[in-house]
Amino acid sequence: MASITEDDVREELQRVLASHEFRATKRSQEFLRYVVENKLSGHADSLKERTIGVDVFGRAPSYDPSDDATVRVKAGEVRKRLGMYYATEGARDQIRIELPAGTYVPEFQVVHPETAERLAASPGQIAAASSSPKSLRQKLLIPAALATLLIAGSLIWWTRTGSSATVLDEFWNPVLGGTSPVSVCAAYVPVWNLDRDPEAKGSVSAEDFVALKDQFVGGGDLIAVSRLSSLLTKLHRPYPVRIGSDMSLYDLRNSPAILVGYSHTQWREISKELRFFIDIAKRPLGITDNGAPTEWKLRGS
Repeated sequence: MASITEDDVREELQRVLASHEFRATKRSQEFLRYVVENKLSGHADSLKERTIGVDVFGRAPSYDPSDDATVRVKAGEVRKRLGMYYATEGARDQIRIELPAGTYVPEFQVVHPETAERLAASPGQIAAASSSPKSLRQKLLIPAALATLLIAGSLIWWTRTGSSATVLDEFWNPVLGGTSPVSVCAAYVPVWNLDRDPEAKGSVSAEDFVALKDQFVGGGDLIAVSRLSSLLTKLHRPYPVRIGSDMSLYDLRNSPAILVGYSHTQWREISKELRFFIDIAKRPLGITDNGAPTEWKLRGS
């Protein structure tokens, strides 16, 4: 696709508004529709905080944006919802609607089909591959728990030994070597819930399950967050704890963060292009360094 037409953008807008991230929040839908339509109509210059407050949120023309942060707060929420949509349900979309930080003017990006396929999340493929709920839960929860324990265990070992291996020092130094607050972030774990007519006949299949993407955090992840919090307290490092989608790509670029959880959470897609990566396809299970095995192995894997 060489260029983007208005029809292309409007079709993508409808997909986004109908998504899990937007369909239950009317205000976010109204905000996104308003800024997109104004951009398409050539009125991007009018996308100011006061104008949006009046047109979308019904504020009086005389209202003072410095005393009412509604538009700024909603813009931040829309950015996070867009990020979540394109990390999951919309990962294969070839057009993307973005709302850059610091502006209310959206941007429209073309994503090459091969890139969209590479960025696509895998929960739907996993669900379709198995008709057994027990098998599905095992595929989701076991890798997540193993990865969480691996991260928490390596941190504890690092603090107890005092003189850790060079590769371990190198791994943790970007986060623990400075003085900036460290965000401890536990991702939502997608859980599949049976959504089927009680009177339906025949055996249960994978298509009878729907993904709940924003309601559950793994028990192992919460244990890891607790241990990390204790560690950072001992190191006298300030740390906010964030859950689910409360972490933007802007945050990740501008402050150190520890992403707790793995498997089919959003962290897998974010981290797989980084130097250190937990590759669950390789055994023994552990952390790879640019694709090569390291000394970090989970005992018994």
